[in-house]
Amino acid sequence: MPKIPNRAEKPNGEINCIHESIMHLAVPIGPLIPDPMNARLHPDRSIKSITESLLAYGQRKPIVVRKQTNIVVAGNGLLESAKELGWTKIAAAVQEMTDAEAIGYGIADNRVAEMSKWDFEVVARLDKLLAEQGSMDRPG
Repeated sequence: MPKIPNRAEKPNGEINCIHESIMHLAVPIGPLIPDPMNARLHPDRSIKSITESLLAYGQRKPIVVRKQTNIVVAGNGLLESAKELGWTKIAAAVQEMTDAEAIGYGIADNRVAEMSKWDFEVVARLDKLLAEQGSMDRPG
């Protein structure tokens, strides 16, 4: 798997693997609160997959955090994986939201993937391409 060049402890003691394109969104992990009402469960297999993806590719999209409460509205599994990796910062889109907006967005973020379908012919071609490039250890 490709390794992210900035994955290391920084001189200031922070640890993360945030892609440079979203590094400007980095916030300390400590104050962030996993959503206690998150309806999406993350069993060990899910967290392991997210962790493997972070190790292979780094963080390439931000989590979403409600500014008023520091509660993670979207990206709870990613936050858990980053904590397990010892990260001290994570890229986050911190936004003001009403209760209804936070609840609605959190549910919508999780439901959209469930409503999508896979094109298994394309998946087979992509798996073959990865195998040819020696990258079969992809997450998931």
